[in-house]
Amino acid sequence: MIQDLHESRPLIAGTQTPIELPFKENNKFQKFKHKNQTFFTAFILCSLSVLNVTDRFVVSSVLIDVQKFFNVDKSTAGLLQTAFLLCYMAFSPLNGYLGDRINRKYLLVFSLVLWISSTVAGSYIPADKFYLFVLCRCLFGVATASFETIAVPIIGDRFMNNQKLRNKILLIFCLGSPLGTGVSYLIGIVSKNAYPDDWRFSMRITPIYTLLVLIAVFVGYEEPVRELISIEQLDSTEEHFSITKRNNSKHFLDDLKILFKKKTYILLMFTWTTNLAAYVGFSWWSPTIIDYSLKNKRLPYKLDDIKTSYSILQALCGVLGLLIPYKASAFFKRKSIKFAKTDCYFMACGFFASSVLLYIYLATIHFDAYFSLYIYMIMIVCFNLCWILEKNIFLDIVEPSLRSTANSIIIFVLHLFGDSASPYWVGLIVDKCLEYRTDKTMSQLLFCSTLSVYPLVFLYFLSGAFSLFMSFTFLNDKQNVQRNF
Repeated sequence: MIQDLHESRPLIAGTQTPIELPFKENNKFQKFKHKNQTFFTAFILCSLSVLNVTDRFVVSSVLIDVQKFFNVDKSTAGLLQTAFLLCYMAFSPLNGYLGDRINRKYLLVFSLVLWISSTVAGSYIPADKFYLFVLCRCLFGVATASFETIAVPIIGDRFMNNQKLRNKILLIFCLGSPLGTGVSYLIGIVSKNAYPDDWRFSMRITPIYTLLVLIAVFVGYEEPVRELISIEQLDSTEEHFSITKRNNSKHFLDDLKILFKKKTYILLMFTWTTNLAAYVGFSWWSPTIIDYSLKNKRLPYKLDDIKTSYSILQALCGVLGLLIPYKASAFFKRKSIKFAKTDCYFMACGFFASSVLLYIYLATIHFDAYFSLYIYMIMIVCFNLCWILEKNIFLDIVEPSLRSTANSIIIFVLHLFGDSASPYWVGLIVDKCLEYRTDKTMSQLLFCSTLSVYPLVFLYFLSGAFSLFMSFTFLNDKQNVQRNF
């Protein structure tokens, strides 16, 4: 692995000669840093991927305590995630624009400084200043936008001439989602054991590690050379990231006309939006539902031990859910061109299975905690089947010169209509349900919480339907890209 990283230096256009970046010959550290630059880049970005998702969901792991501390209802608590995502959505286009024009190290440093500051500051907000806590989550959303918009392009530039290694690094980067979610739940449990009366300690753990990564950025990161590599495009079922000639579009509106003529692109946008709305809505309220369920059943085990097992299983099942489509899709595509639409079918199956399993999980969690745990594990695997496949489809149907524009539009739409709203309206349904309950027992809290999640079953079904429709338009849009380039 380390040897591959050393061999992945960018090449001079039209040659096989590696680009030698200038460094002081008499400085041994500079030589070491230059030689291992690809390793530093992979370590920094993949570490930040896990830490970012952890900080996104660490509040949800202690959400019940947050509500009590600030004395807010569930719909207001859901606004924390909504506020974060709205700022993430709003600032993504600006950061994407800057990321194409300035040294991305500056954006990375800005992101990490704001990220650490907003997280630490949020852990010291007094109980009567809930609006300041929301402001801190908004600032964290701005920091996340700065990081997310440049992370994958940096990986693309650093590993341009080593496609297999780059795909592996992208896979590790995507593992940040299930691993970060599981780690956030573990942090909530550990912090509650250490400081039972102060949930804010849970927000003071990850900034320590993020600060170490910030130091690594200052010490070891170098901006990769851009637009100096020439790699001839191969069959896009095997080569997703090939550089080709640019299109003749000169205006943003011209790019939009090209994109919105692609039926697969529109369907992919709908798929991504409904999927993320369901995934974030469930991930935000899942710790609360599990907490109510365990307290309601009064199992003969320590509550924290069971919740720890849930967290570890969630992380492991999420990793498995990413590895299955990554390996299976590559296997079938190597077999025959007939399997070019494999990604669409895998996504559809994953979403339909998620819809059914989520329904069974919500229906059985009231009666059998053990059976619901088995369903929960399989469901998490299915939840994570789509992330790699969605990126593969996106790269196959969009011309390389339009990918930044296409990605920014998807980010804006999916956050505006998807995950920015779902945590709020799920919490709103819970509050409305509790208004009609005279006694707010643990059983009633569990009933209203699970009732509010049932609409997500339908969203997963819609995602599966959109994925299935993509199988009818995918090959045509993919072949149009190949003909045009």
